[in-house]
Amino acid sequence: MDRQQRNINLDFLREIQELNFAIIETVLYLNTHPEDRKVLQLHNEFARKYKDLVEEYQENYRQLYAFYPTDYPWQWIDEPWPWQIEY
Repeated sequence: MDRQQRNINLDFLREIQELNFAIIETVLYLNTHPEDRKVLQLHNEFARKYKDLVEEYQENYRQLYAFYPTDYPWQWIDEPWPWQIEY
């Protein structure tokens, strides 16, 4: 993988991680404010974008999650895991 592709890959992973954080935060908020339609709409936008980005990442790079279907041969990433990356 060349340096430019790796930078795109890292940017892609960062966006996925940011959306994951935002989804968790909106869920926590909605636990105590279930009537807030604006935040629910925001949560749903984050969740849809997250799902799309994870699927796109896994189609173009490597498997991130075990609960998504995968192709043969089975293979996890062969580079640092997302939590091992120093941005």
